Amino acid sequence: MKHILLLLCGFCISWVTAWGQAPPLEKRQLLNGRVELLVPAGFAPMNKEMLALKYPGGRPPQEVLTDERGATNVAFSLTTTPVTQENLPYFEQQMHAIMQKAQPKAIWYGHGTRKVHDRQVGYLELMTPAVDTEVYNLIFFTDLDGHVLVMTFNCVKKDVALWKDKAQEMVQSLRVLNP
Repeated sequence: MKHILLLLCGFCISWVTAWGQAPPLEKRQLLNGRVELLVPAGFAPMNKEMLALKYPGGRPPQEVLTDERGATNVAFSLTTTPVTQENLPYFEQQMHAIMQKAQPKAIWYGHGTRKVHDRQVGYLELMTPAVDTEVYNLIFFTDLDGHVLVMTFNCVKKDVALWKDKAQEMVQSLRVLNP
């Protein structure tokens, strides 16, 4: 559980296109074709140097898609933490409690579980303080191969109006392929 918390807390920064709007979303298969998700067009895998800078603890997410500046990220990790569809609501409650303790100054927009393509998907939606701004985080998770699959989108507060609806579209597009 601590690994997941570190993973979730490590996904914080932002990006805006030159035109002041978020790019369109496009369908991609991720994690070796196991997951399908709408992600921002033009986002590419984060390079090793940038991963080392953003995740200095040496435990970056398994896959991170980012804009060209590395400012806004969509990250994915299949953890070793066991979970099933049946106990995902309990897992979400536990994650919410952990995040409340880890981020006592967070502003919460919501948390819970919802059905997405006949699967339970847990989510935590919050604004967290950072060094020089606040960061919008939409953390969502489900099970894959009996373990927690965590996905995170985040951006800085000033960009929330550009990204919040698109982040929700990402969650609603989630498909686990060949579960």
